[in-house]
Amino acid sequence: MDVELVTRASLSSLQKVDDGRIVSPNSLDEWTWSSLRKQFKYKNLEKLYTIYQRRLQYGYLSIFVLLQLVLGFAYCLTLILTTVNMEECLPDLVVYCIVGALLCPVIALSFRSKIIAKNTYLPVMLSWLIVVLLVIGDLAVPLYYTLTYTSEGMPPIRPAYATHALLACYVFLPITKNSHAFVLGLTATMCYLTTLSLITYSNTSDYIAKIITDAIYFACVNGLGLYFRFMNEVVIRRSFLDRRKCVESTLRLNYEKDQEGYLQVHRRTQKVSATKRWQAKQVRRLHRKRK
Repeated sequence: MDVELVTRASLSSLQKVDDGRIVSPNSLDEWTWSSLRKQFKYKNLEKLYTIYQRRLQYGYLSIFVLLQLVLGFAYCLTLILTTVNMEECLPDLVVYCIVGALLCPVIALSFRSKIIAKNTYLPVMLSWLIVVLLVIGDLAVPLYYTLTYTSEGMPPIRPAYATHALLACYVFLPITKNSHAFVLGLTATMCYLTTLSLITYSNTSDYIAKIITDAIYFACVNGLGLYFRFMNEVVIRRSFLDRRKCVESTLRLNYEKDQEGYLQVHRRTQKVSATKRWQAKQVRRLHRKRK
């Protein structure tokens, strides 16, 4: 079988594909979340997909580390430049430095692929620990000012990194299952709403309206995070199947090339052996005639 002819035939068939076939219902089904999950279960590819997804999530975790450093530097620099008395911003700086120091070993352990490969539960536990540290560090500042100031003189302080912590649950942390990310995001949301209701809005008149507004905002952030995870999962699963097909086709073409070369060598050896047999017969005939 000539590989070049097969390749030309496949290219010519690709040129004949019309737009109606591209947007057909069968082609759209290949991009749905449910059909992709069924294909992976049918082909028994879930374990390979999990390994492939974790490797991609290491890139998101690197972005999280960079974003955390940029936000921390900007936050500390803003406090130092805008605060007249350094003692007023000292609690914020101390809390953020402590949280950053605790996050460093946890994030470093998340990049140890050999340890995570042996203990598959570690990514979820480390992700929970990272979010817990982020939430505690974010809520510690309002709690400190609540315990320090009186109820009349306490300024209305709210957590600063609520959106960052929620997006970390859905986007940046190495969590493979959507249910785990949703539970983690919902837990962080309840912690923030509780802090806002008991500390930030405790002395305000429109208490209920502000809580409802923040609840709607957090619900939108959680919904955006879930939407990102589902769409990202569809893209990753589709690209995984496409790469797998590409590798299979490459291996098949290489196998066909090897078979073609083997057949050509086999035919040449048959011709050579036939020629040698004919020459041997001719030599025997000449030898008989001489006798």
